[in-house]
Amino acid sequence: MIVEGYGKVLSRPGLDLARRELCIVAACMASKQDRQLHSHLHGALNVGVAAQVVTEALEALADEVPSASITTARLLWRRVQGQTDHSLRR
Repeated sequence: MIVEGYGKVLSRPGLDLARRELCIVAACMASKQDRQLHSHLHGALNVGVAAQVVTEALEALADEVPSASITTARLLWRRVQGQTDHSLRR
């Protein structure tokens, strides 16, 4: 998995890592791959994608995916943000 999934896929030329993560986030959301979505939401933040940009990417697909998919994505995104930014907790 490390060599094939991360090494070969994420290091391909053509897109920088941040854009690649956003594309993977969109693909995971559209294909209902919730575990992978959760992982790549973290990945997007870890490679420097601003939280607002991730939010905008998710919301851009809201009308293109079933309502359950956007609901799940929003929930996962809130969890990821809560785990990575303690200032968001109330």
